[in-house]
Amino acid sequence: MDKADKTVVTAADYASQAIVLGMLHKHCGNIVNSYIAEESSGEISASEERDVLQSIVQAVGTAWPDFFDSQEMEAEEAAEAVCQAIDLGTTSREYYDDRPYWVVDPIDGTDGFVSGGQYCVALALIQNGDVQLGVLGCPRLPYDNSDHSETDGNSRHESNMKTGFVIVAAKGRGCYILPLSYDAHDPTGPRLLRINLPISLSGKGGNGIPLRICTGARSSRVDPYGLIDGALNRLSPKYNTSVLKTTSQCKYAMIATSQCHAFLKLPREDYAERSWDHAAGWLIVREAGGIVSDGRGNQNLTLSSNGKAISTGLWGVLASCGEKVHNDILWALSCEVKQESG
Repeated sequence: MDKADKTVVTAADYASQAIVLGMLHKHCGNIVNSYIAEESSGEISASEERDVLQSIVQAVGTAWPDFFDSQEMEAEEAAEAVCQAIDLGTTSREYYDDRPYWVVDPIDGTDGFVSGGQYCVALALIQNGDVQLGVLGCPRLPYDNSDHSETDGNSRHESNMKTGFVIVAAKGRGCYILPLSYDAHDPTGPRLLRINLPISLSGKGGNGIPLRICTGARSSRVDPYGLIDGALNRLSPKYNTSVLKTTSQCKYAMIATSQCHAFLKLPREDYAERSWDHAAGWLIVREAGGIVSDGRGNQNLTLSSNGKAISTGLWGVLASCGEKVHNDILWALSCEVKQESG
């Protein structure tokens, strides 16, 4: 189904939000009980969407049987409980004091989820406009299960490649990856791997240093002014650039796991980035040792007072694996902007 802003939403978005917010409220509600999330139950509680709502209730019950107080709960009562959990993320929108709150995107990259591409579940803990904790669950994203602290930024060991992981970062405490699949016969269980960037980029031959850039899949949102291609061309011959288009905050996870070296988005000047689309990813890249700024190099990225948007005065997003790459891309962007405004 389509929301009022023409973006796609599925029953899984609502079910995921109900489960994530329900679990946070149950297990952490005595510590942090304020939430901002992307979806609300208004569009599924209408009479014409009752079948969709029932499918959401069924999905929640399958994934988390203990969500409902009783297995004998009537259908209407179960639907009401799910809607209440979904709307935990919409009941409070003003955060002018220093209270911490959770920001949730239940399925970031719904287009990718539907098409079999990339998506993630994104969760961030915010206080005073600053991200304190970031979590991305990336069930379809591959990763190298080897030691992430010893990589040249371009090496990937195919024999170590696995699919699906959770990546988590806490401010000042580093970034870690936890696989979603592991050897059930291993008595130690899944390994929690620390990720250490920045990485050094190296290349062989005379074709320049390989530089993999991630952008979003929708060019109208990512680069409406047509600046990215020109900026990347300016990086040649030092870098041999390639562009990978994908959805969601998986782009941040790909930087942290050395699958790409930078993520670039340059939307319209008046476009307001939403907190649930970036907050977790910011912290993950930074705690892995990378850099995040806007398209002009401003690294003072904070959230607006209502918690929903990135502070005004910022333009776009540039995240990268390290200072040298970051500065080179900023230089190329500034040259391109000057030429266009010339």
